[in-house]
Amino acid sequence: MTMVRQLSRLAPIDMPVDGRKRERAFALIDPVARLLPMRNIPTSLGDMAIDWRSSTERSLSYFFYNTLRFYTRSELGRYIEKVAAPGHMFVDVGANLGIYSLIARLNGMDAVAVEPEPAHARFLKRNTHIFGNVLDIAMADAAGALPLYYHPGASGATSLAPAPGYVKGEGSVAVSTFSQAADSGDLGVKDKVRLVKIDVEGFEVEAVRGMAAFLGEGHRPDLWCEVRGTSSKRAPDTCIEVCRILEGYGYVAYATDDFRRFSAEDPLAQNNVFDLLFTTGGQPTANVAGI
Repeated sequence: MTMVRQLSRLAPIDMPVDGRKRERAFALIDPVARLLPMRNIPTSLGDMAIDWRSSTERSLSYFFYNTLRFYTRSELGRYIEKVAAPGHMFVDVGANLGIYSLIARLNGMDAVAVEPEPAHARFLKRNTHIFGNVLDIAMADAAGALPLYYHPGASGATSLAPAPGYVKGEGSVAVSTFSQAADSGDLGVKDKVRLVKIDVEGFEVEAVRGMAAFLGEGHRPDLWCEVRGTSSKRAPDTCIEVCRILEGYGYVAYATDDFRRFSAEDPLAQNNVFDLLFTTGGQPTANVAGI
C-alpha cells in the first residue's frame, strides 16, 4: 500500500475526496490494492487509521498526498497557511474528512473539526491526534436534532437543508450552535479562534445566526463561508442574507478569487455556489493570500 501511495504521489494530479476522477481511479487501483497489505497512513502527526470498507477513506489512503496537495493549493488552504500561528484556533464547520483541519494543524494551529455525518465523524474521532478536537454535531441557530440529507453521488454534500435529488437519511443528528459550543469550551479559548470555515451545504444562514452570542461578545475571527447564489437549487441567495447578518457585526465580504469587495451586484452573486471571506481586519490582498 505504501508503494501505491508513493506512485500516486508522483503522478501530476491532485485529488478531491470524491467525484468522477476518484471513481475512475478506483477502477484502476482497487484490483491491485486488494492484493497488498492494508496499512494506515503515516503523517507527521502520527499514523492515520483507515477503515478500508469506506470508499472515502480508501480514496484518502490511495491518494493521501494528492488529496492533501489539492486542498493545500486551494484558496482556503493558502489562506490558512498565511494566517496560521501557534496557539490560534481553526474551527472547521462541515469538516467532511477534515483535510482543512489537518492543513491548519500542519501549520501550527489548533483545530476543531465539526462534522455531523456519522461515518465521517467516526473517521475523525478515530484520528483526533491528527485533526484535533472533534464535535460530531451540526451547527445551526438552535439546539436540537434534525435529519441529514444525502446526495447519492457526493459523500461531502450532506446537509440539514433538503434539495432536489437529495435523500433523507435515517434518524437524526445532534444540532447545536456555534455560540453554545464556544460557551461550553469545546472551541477552546474564545479569543484564540482565528479562522472559522463554514461549509454546510445550504444551511449557512442558520449556522451564522448561531454565532450571534459569540460575535456579540466582541470576538471577530475571519470567516470563510461557502454560500449560494441566485442559480442554486438549494437555499438560493444565501450570500445576501449571510452578508446582511455579518455586516451588522462590522464584517466586510470579499470574493476569494481576487479579494475584491463583494456586493449583491457582483456577477458572482448569480452563481450556484462560491466562497466568501468575511473579515474586520481590512481588505486582504493577493500577497496576503499567497495568490
